[in-house]
Amino acid sequence: MTKKLKMWKHASASQISTFRACNRKWWWQYIGGKKTPPSPAAELGSKMHTELENYLEKGVPLKSPICIAGLEYLPEPKKKGNLVEERFSMEDTRLPVRLVGIVDLVETEEERITDHKTTSNFRYAKTEEMLRVDPQAVIYMKWAMDDMRLDKIRFRHIYYRTKGSPASRVTEIEVTKAEVELRFEKIVETVNEMHFASRLDLPSKALPTPESCGDYGGCPFVGD
Repeated sequence: MTKKLKMWKHASASQISTFRACNRKWWWQYIGGKKTPPSPAAELGSKMHTELENYLEKGVPLKSPICIAGLEYLPEPKKKGNLVEERFSMEDTRLPVRLVGIVDLVETEEERITDHKTTSNFRYAKTEEMLRVDPQAVIYMKWAMDDMRLDKIRFRHIYYRTKGSPASRVTEIEVTKAEVELRFEKIVETVNEMHFASRLDLPSKALPTPESCGDYGGCPFVGD
């Protein structure tokens, strides 16, 4: 390799999910610096997030039928105490780097976190059981419970269907601090594995996951 390797400075939920799916893919993206352009689905999701952000934070009326389909699940816009697109940086003595993220919505009075998800089909929606161990959910709940000093919290995905007639669906869980702390131990374990992988000087030294090569239309790093 001739390209200078990147210094790994922070972890995130998306990084953890990528690493767990394939160590080598994560290495290429975050150490080798080989970024791929966003897919049309990702670009649509970003557009929907911006529209929902403007509605919740500024009261700008929703225009997209996709977003309007989830209106029944949204709080009133500009509600005092609610945090929209809240950035956080979390440190822990067990972690070699910071954990960072952007939370779509925190309803402080309701003690609930909401994450917006666009999907082409509701069969891809996570179940309650899946949500309890989801890296993003665990990290966001850990941050919120520490920040607001809560003993329990609710977390939900609002799914907005992007194909066919507009519709929405919710998966929601309520979790105790003890459960979140237990799940967070797995996050710590993975981030420390990522720290080790970040020191590898060649992608061939990072373990591949061949069974993941065809996921989401195929990995762009197959053969690298």
